[in-house]
Amino acid sequence: MGGTENNSSNKRFSNDNGQRQRVCIIGAGAAGLCALRHLSMRSDRFILTAFEQDDNVGGTWKFTEHVGTTPDGLPVHSSMYKNLQ
Repeated sequence: MGGTENNSSNKRFSNDNGQRQRVCIIGAGAAGLCALRHLSMRSDRFILTAFEQDDNVGGTWKFTEHVGTTPDGLPVHSSMYKNLQ
């Protein structure tokens, strides 16, 4: 049971012609960084591209003093720091 499941799941990620698959990660928060780390360990199978709308990585775990919107008018999706001041 375990051997066939593992083989079939590995076939999903390989092309018949042996080329690497292109993978795009949207967002460099906790989940995006985790996906990048794990997929980058298989550079023989994947070509990675990541997009992040902010200047830094971290997603909602990154500290910002902005509440509501950024100076650029983008919404701040983290309100965990709203009442700390």
